[in-house]
Amino acid sequence: MSIRTRKYIAYSILAIVFASCANKKEIIAKKWPVKETIVSGQSLSGDMVSGFYLELNTNGNYTLSGMQTEKGTWQLSSNQDSLITVNEENRKAAYYIIELNKNKLVLYDNSLGTETQTIFGD
Repeated sequence: MSIRTRKYIAYSILAIVFASCANKKEIIAKKWPVKETIVSGQSLSGDMVSGFYLELNTNGNYTLSGMQTEKGTWQLSSNQDSLITVNEENRKAAYYIIELNKNKLVLYDNSLGTETQTIFGD
């Protein structure tokens, strides 16, 4: 394989990686209603999470609405596998992205020693 062909392949791969990163930001930036939360194996869904949502705005701000409302800023981690938030009280949190497509977002958190998985979607 020639050097020119190798460079072409490398640049093509980089273009795909950068495009997927941009697409992930575009997909995740919207209002996500909570469908289900699983805390230590216990499921909360239906009326228990009705009206709860996570809104991720394209300007980097977010609103988390549930029993209380929290606001702050958000970004994706450098490898695009986690959602990082910093609330108005300057508390930072990182949520691992298990699944993301235009209709579904699944986040995982174990920061307080309790496994929590939250499923968002229409």
